Amino acid sequence: MYRENIPTTCGACHADERKAYLESIHATAMHNGPPRRRSAPTVTASTPSPGAQDPNSRVSVAQVTKTCSSLPRGVADQRKKYGLPENRVVSYQDSFHGLAARGGNLTAANCASCHGFHDVRPSTDPKSSIYPSNLPATCGKCHPGASENFARGSVHVSVTKQEAPILYYVRTFYLLIDRRDDRRDGGA
Repeated sequence: MYRENIPTTCGACHADERKAYLESIHATAMHNGPPRRRSAPTVTASTPSPGAQDPNSRVSVAQVTKTCSSLPRGVADQRKKYGLPENRVVSYQDSFHGLAARGGNLTAANCASCHGFHDVRPSTDPKSSIYPSNLPATCGKCHPGASENFARGSVHVSVTKQEAPILYYVRTFYLLIDRRDDRRDGGA
């Protein structure tokens, strides 16, 4: 069960998942990364398992975004090397899916819903679930009939005046209303 052997150990019975993982950005980071590569996610870090039903499990719907965003020391320093944008967690949390998830909705899309479990690939890879021509099928898993036009919008939007002014003002308006409702209800 040595960390770097986990894909081979699990792959003895789960050959398709092993193959998918070995072609993923996580395996690439583990095998080609710096000496601290052991901090790259392994199969067991992201695999849905019976523990996925436990809301405290690292792979549960409620926790998977936190799991994906918690870069161990050493990997965080490699963010640029692997082309990982810095604002992905915040931009997800500001999205409709992120707001729904933070509100407790267990059916809202999370990292694994779009990026996958084992076969996580960069958006520039034609085999990636988030490659532009694959997005209608990926979105269609939760949104039947999702078209190319449906999938055109960005999920990771920075809600700032500069990048998304309309969304910024709509979000600000709703936050103000929400705070007013909290005060009226005796909240903070």
